[in-house]
Amino acid sequence: MGGIRFSMIGEDLWSVSVSVLKKYQGVGLGKKSIRDGMRELCKKIGGRVSVEAKVLESNHVSLHTFKSVGFTVHLAQGGIAVMRRMNDG
Repeated sequence: MGGIRFSMIGEDLWSVSVSVLKKYQGVGLGKKSIRDGMRELCKKIGGRVSVEAKVLESNHVSLHTFKSVGFTVHLAQGGIAVMRRMNDG
């Protein structure tokens, strides 16, 4: 179906990478994966977490997906939007 991966990139900052197989796209699995993954990450580290996603500005579907689960554009440069979300655990 796909996968999600979180990697620590700073003391209180994590990156997220999400992929959904083409035949499962468009049914909300990306949103669900991000929401569930964020919840589990917060449980695992026991507190506030800031998560960053790098999305091609031309990938409107991914931009919309991340925005729909609370990410905002932190920086846009060179065709890439750096999106962030703070989660209070």
